[in-house]
Amino acid sequence: MYRLFVAVPLPEGIKERILDLRSTIPGARWMGSEQLHLTLKFIGEVEGHTVTLIQEHLASVSHRPFSLQFRGVGSFFPGVLWTGTAHSEGMISLRKKIETTMFNAGIQRERRKFFPHVTIARLHNSPQTSVKRFLKNNDSFRTDSFVVDTFVLFSSVLKPSGAVYTVEAEYFFDRY
Repeated sequence: MYRLFVAVPLPEGIKERILDLRSTIPGARWMGSEQLHLTLKFIGEVEGHTVTLIQEHLASVSHRPFSLQFRGVGSFFPGVLWTGTAHSEGMISLRKKIETTMFNAGIQRERRKFFPHVTIARLHNSPQTSVKRFLKNNDSFRTDSFVVDTFVLFSSVLKPSGAVYTVEAEYFFDRY
């Protein structure tokens, strides 16, 4: 079985900027550089033969490069800190194409509204005062804009120390 998701990989400079957000929140497990990505579609667990079908379908996705920027921080109560993105029609378009392509490959559509973000920390019994202070101190967080011209099919293995990701396939955008 493979546990799969489709994501936008982040440039090293953007990762470094996000890693700068790390602070001393008790109970926080901060993501490492190798864990930072923007998930477009969580697929879940599939059999090996389905991986090939998914890869073939994703190879058919055509898209133009677009700019993206991370802005602000927030939390999903009770256990996740994140940084979100500025509005990007390009990302919304890519997400829709991937969702439709995966549906055509037999993968269920996501029922929740898409909320583009990068998880920066997982919280375990963290004091709300510390979390609120972090959110207030970093509400003006911004990265430089960067060009998205690829997306990746990742597999993940969950371990006590955190998820370990492996690139299964990388897809580059067309140059119109």
